[in-house]
Amino acid sequence: MKVPMHTHSERAARSTRAFTLAEVLVAALIAGFVVTSLYGALAFGFASIKASREDLRATQVLVQQLEILRLQPYTSLKGYTTNIYYDPLNQTNGHGGTCYTITVATNAPAKSDLAPPGMPAVVYYNTNMLLITVTATWTNGSLPQSRTLKTYASQYGIQSYVYTPQ
Repeated sequence: MKVPMHTHSERAARSTRAFTLAEVLVAALIAGFVVTSLYGALAFGFASIKASREDLRATQVLVQQLEILRLQPYTSLKGYTTNIYYDPLNQTNGHGGTCYTITVATNAPAKSDLAPPGMPAVVYYNTNMLLITVTATWTNGSLPQSRTLKTYASQYGIQSYVYTPQ
């Protein structure tokens, strides 16, 4: 039996062989797909976190406005519109963050709003009550967003115990 003897130059030529062009193109295609998918996933993740933060901040602003209104005298409850910035300290630098437009509306509630579920809307004394609707609107990118909270205020509610006019 004759064993083939390889010379040193043949072994060196065999070890320096490279990938074919087809293998390189397939590997580049797979790498491009992975990088593109990773970028898309990260961008979507950061966008959804930003939207969640803005939504939570809008809810906090709405609750803050309702707490302010809750302790006002009944006769001074009126509708208004104001702008609240996420970061009011940097507003002068143009970096105030998201601008929330807060709209407060006070209306007498409809009789059907005050009736218990399943009961007819008979005479309810809604002349001493207000339906307060607080709405926050802002834009996330180019999409308009909105959140609303509603509550009732009574002429003889808690504000008459807490607020004492001077």
